[in-house]
Amino acid sequence: MPKTFGRQREYMDGWRAIGIDPAPKKDAVVCTGGMWTDVAPDALRDFVVGAVAQSRMTLIAWDAPLSYDRVNHSDRRVDRAARAWAKRQVELGRFEPKAINALPFAGVPHWAVTCHALGMPFGDPPGGLRLAADTTLEGPVAIEVHPAVALGAWWIEAGCSDPMPRYKQDPTACARIVSVLGLPAAAAVSDDALDAYVAWRLGELFLAGAACWVGNPAVGGYVMPRCAATDELLEIYRDLP
Repeated sequence: MPKTFGRQREYMDGWRAIGIDPAPKKDAVVCTGGMWTDVAPDALRDFVVGAVAQSRMTLIAWDAPLSYDRVNHSDRRVDRAARAWAKRQVELGRFEPKAINALPFAGVPHWAVTCHALGMPFGDPPGGLRLAADTTLEGPVAIEVHPAVALGAWWIEAGCSDPMPRYKQDPTACARIVSVLGLPAAAAVSDDALDAYVAWRLGELFLAGAACWVGNPAVGGYVMPRCAATDELLEIYRDLP
């Protein structure tokens, strides 16, 4: 597994991460470690309400945009940086073409289900849910994640000689990524299961102090593992106009 999987903070005790890969037209996949659950889009709000009611020390790692810059209603700096970073990795032979895609904010089809379930970026967040920061946590909190970008960072950190494959709707590619990175075999069932697992793991890493925001959670950002590949992405983000 990637080396960033091990560090822990004291305040992680008692906290739990829930990784969610939402979708507007099919069931979301929810991961809590070694367990996966399917939740219908119209039931996601109740699921989040129940999770927050069970424990305020809950972190929701959500695989869809939770914020954006009100100055730009089309695209976000963090996604532009991710696209530039992924393009560089393709040119270096580290990723297959289209292995990682960071769509412009306005083109991501998760608006309604995200607002319905989390009240973000518009709506009424359940149980006082709010975006997390890198400082002291007061729950419940949510973080935005981009599992494909995180997998790309881990792929680079693993020093793989072959380019990372495009894994969306490709079970064989999912299985290869899972095998190379030493992830649980059950995560290879589908790209949704893999994304949900990575979301959960990023939540755990964030609680452990081994993951950080790329971008600004208030205007557009997602949590990435602390590693050299993420440092490269951060440099691209900072250099963008």
